[in-house]
Amino acid sequence: MKILFKLLICEIHDEEYYNKIWILSFELINHKSGESILTSCGFSVLCLLLDNNFKQNLSEEDLNSILIFSNENAKIIEPIYRFIANFNDTTIINALFEKGLMSNIISILQQKKIESSIVLRFLKTIDYIPAPNDIIFSVSIELFNSQLNPVKISAVNYASFFLQHTPSSEIMSAIPKPPFLLLSSLIDESDLEVSFSSIKIIERILNIMINEGIKVPSNIVANKIVSALDEIYGLNQEIDEKADLIIQILHPEN
Repeated sequence: MKILFKLLICEIHDEEYYNKIWILSFELINHKSGESILTSCGFSVLCLLLDNNFKQNLSEEDLNSILIFSNENAKIIEPIYRFIANFNDTTIINALFEKGLMSNIISILQQKKIESSIVLRFLKTIDYIPAPNDIIFSVSIELFNSQLNPVKISAVNYASFFLQHTPSSEIMSAIPKPPFLLLSSLIDESDLEVSFSSIKIIERILNIMINEGIKVPSNIVANKIVSALDEIYGLNQEIDEKADLIIQILHPEN
């Protein structure tokens, strides 16, 4: 069904026609059968309309429909959060947050399931910067240890973004102690995609550790970090020059 709508939307460029599809999409979303495939299809079609630069004002009923389904499984919420982000309207996002969307997002993150990766990407897309006392901040960092690779990568990418906008003193008060254990959790020699995504966070925390005189107390921990960083930086020529400095910093004093 989604493929059919995609063909129709791409072939026919008419505002009145698009408006009818917009209305039909919400009818699919709110279909009494409760079939998840209809809900997913409805939001996917709305995303196609946005991709073709067409959107209508969202009514209170539309917002409620979005909210109702924003805490479902991955197949449903992926097009929902993509639709909200691509709608690109701060007023709408704030209205949804006030209605309970943020509570649903927090619930999804706390469950630590695959759906977490979807809402983390959403938060990054809308430039949501959590304060250190915001539960989003702490839960995102907890997900560095997720066994689900898409979740771990999304958590690292999102944290890398919001930590750029967080003062150093606030970072150190909010991240788990001791900080070098967080560095260790960010390095996964078996998955360089995770490690590459972690580089900005690693550098930020290392710089804070240097400024505050925090040492890595264990040769085992230090050597693990050094070994992994050496491999990562060796494969990334753009930042290779920083490798020696970071390795020197991490080696504990004899």
